[in-house]
Amino acid sequence: ANKVLAESIVEVTYKDALDKAMRLYKNEKYIDAIQEYDNILAKHPEDVNAQFYYGLCKYHLGQNGAALKKFDSVLKNRQTEFNEEANWYKALTLVEMMSTTAAKELLGNIVKQNGFYKAKAEEKLKEFK
Repeated sequence: ANKVLAESIVEVTYKDALDKAMRLYKNEKYIDAIQEYDNILAKHPEDVNAQFYYGLCKYHLGQNGAALKKFDSVLKNRQTEFNEEANWYKALTLVEMMSTTAAKELLGNIVKQNGFYKAKAEEKLKEFK
């Protein structure tokens, strides 16, 4: 019985940590949010939620290299609900980093995938003409 209790406590603290991190993220407290996502990733290194939002925090802070690494971690996973978003923000990060060729290629792929970011990717590609 004790093991079950311990597991449910772990679950609650994970959810609390994630909720807290998301609140900080939404309030644009990116540095504080990163600390929370870091704590989550220390215990759950594969957590795509934390990886993706950690990357977004880094992106918003202009730390493009670190953002790129995290988006790549998300994209290493087999298809997750974050793949489309991670690809989109990876493309934006590449644009920020002046990696024009890589950015254009990724934006082209996003258009081909015909998903949620298709129109945005098409708009973004026009900036390179």
